[in-house]
Amino acid sequence: MKQYRDQSDSTLVKFCIEGEQPAWEALVNRYQNLVYTIPRRLGLNATDVEDVFQAVWMQLYANLSSIRDPERLGGWLVITARRESWRVSRRRLPTAEEEEMADMGQWSTSEASTEQVVAQYEQHLRLQTVLEKLNERCRKLLHLLFYDPEKPSYETIAAALSIPVGAIGPNRARCLGKLRQELDDSKR
Repeated sequence: MKQYRDQSDSTLVKFCIEGEQPAWEALVNRYQNLVYTIPRRLGLNATDVEDVFQAVWMQLYANLSSIRDPERLGGWLVITARRESWRVSRRRLPTAEEEEMADMGQWSTSEASTEQVVAQYEQHLRLQTVLEKLNERCRKLLHLLFYDPEKPSYETIAAALSIPVGAIGPNRARCLGKLRQELDDSKR
């Protein structure tokens, strides 16, 4: 599967159409977080999120050969996930709430917002890839500081890393500097 991970969306779609299962797995791995994000952002419960996720991938599988621009697959998935989320939520919401949500523009599928979601997701993927290049100590520190849902205190972080509390700030600065350098290098 590693050979497929670095392939373009167009290449993966081509391989998927040819029936190569590892290409399909690579495609799902690439976009699964994006597809999950849409119904979660729209407030669907866990069961409905799973239903939307499955429906989106089934629709992609059924329509794979008719995708006009495979390089815009992320946008197609966002729009499909939004539409499927809306469809699933319609079964759950009373009509008055549907109208209220429509008035609020909750279900907008404008191309600009779709492109923003895809761009944010691609930026997130790039950041994850770059984070993997950092040493374990930096990865762990940055995770504890910025990604841990528990939002641990400096004391907890210091204990987890076996460093003094006063060393967290300088280490954070060094790790963020390395991260910034890796991000700059990845743009070239």
